[in-house]
Amino acid sequence: MKLSPYVTGARNSDIREWTNYIQERNAINLAQGICHIEPSEEKRQAVASACEMVERGLTQSGYNSYAHYSGIPELRRVIAAKAKGFNGLDVDADSEILVTNGASGAFNCAVHAIAQAGEEVILFEPLYTYHIYLLRIHGFQPRTVRLRPPAWSFTIDDLEAAYSEKTRAIVVNSPANPTGKVFSCAELRIVAQFCEKHDLWAITDEVYEFMTFDGLSHVSLAALPGMWERTVTLNSFSKPLGLTGWRVGYSIAPREITQAMGYFNEYAYVCAPTPLQRAIATAFENWRAFEGLRRIYQHKRDILCKALHVAEFPYHEPKGAFYVLVDVSRLGLEDGEAANRRLIDKPKIGGVPAHDFYTDGSGKQQIRFCYAVEDRVLQDAAERLSGLA
Repeated sequence: MKLSPYVTGARNSDIREWTNYIQERNAINLAQGICHIEPSEEKRQAVASACEMVERGLTQSGYNSYAHYSGIPELRRVIAAKAKGFNGLDVDADSEILVTNGASGAFNCAVHAIAQAGEEVILFEPLYTYHIYLLRIHGFQPRTVRLRPPAWSFTIDDLEAAYSEKTRAIVVNSPANPTGKVFSCAELRIVAQFCEKHDLWAITDEVYEFMTFDGLSHVSLAALPGMWERTVTLNSFSKPLGLTGWRVGYSIAPREITQAMGYFNEYAYVCAPTPLQRAIATAFENWRAFEGLRRIYQHKRDILCKALHVAEFPYHEPKGAFYVLVDVSRLGLEDGEAANRRLIDKPKIGGVPAHDFYTDGSGKQQIRFCYAVEDRVLQDAAERLSGLA
């Protein structure tokens, strides 16, 4: 029996494979962004509310049964209020918001609604592997623009070089995984100019929007002049709430594209988990509380980066999200995989080799570390790294 050609050469995520490898060896896991940080009051409230909703659903209809594919009205209203107050987007909660199974579910629906197999989508690299693998799985052709360190910069000429007549969309991840880059308003204007010139869609992954450092602010591409009509904004509750296993995300886009994405959402996922939607609607109503994540994660970044400096591992300081790319070539090993195994063996710290974040195999001497862990764990990891000086 033959399998689909899309599975030829396919493999599971390096991030999860390395997480399993690290845990099996009882090392500190700095590989996966699972947000094991000190629980906030909002997280406690969400978990307590979810338990209440599940219990209530035993005797009352509507709490554990199917929700509408677009999400429960209470959650969509909360999303609309946050979009207006934080992102500067005036959104119709009834027709321009789609609640999905994580931001990855929203991404899946978006690319299916705006492109077809064989057409091209531009991504910036280093890139988030889920974006490019989802594109490849469904037959879309990724094209990349290489960002230049230390600011991870690009030019309009870089974008033009990646464009062809088959190009349908561009993906912007800001704050970015794995670099921690925060796209400036000036850079987003370059993207907007490019999209308008070639009549392209923009898909923005903004799941780390509350995590910007050093006084930088998050800017949503859809809020720029002329971009609302051509932008699909993706987001998730996983990162701000620290509940990554709940898999509830959402998209914001004009009515027509939201309706088109809704078809794929209904038939691929039916709906996001109903009791979790209700719990998040309760906890996220006070969305301004999550702006405090800037301080929390900047503090964690500084702990890890100070240790990397002491250990003489070159890195580019992240300005957002909770990842840092680290040059481990001074260990004198073959590549990042060998270096990662060495670090997992002693001093028992593991990240993710960075070659998978590049399409051409670059980054072979880099490892991505994640600092979304409790301070006590991060301090332990920092001391172990400093010991390598």
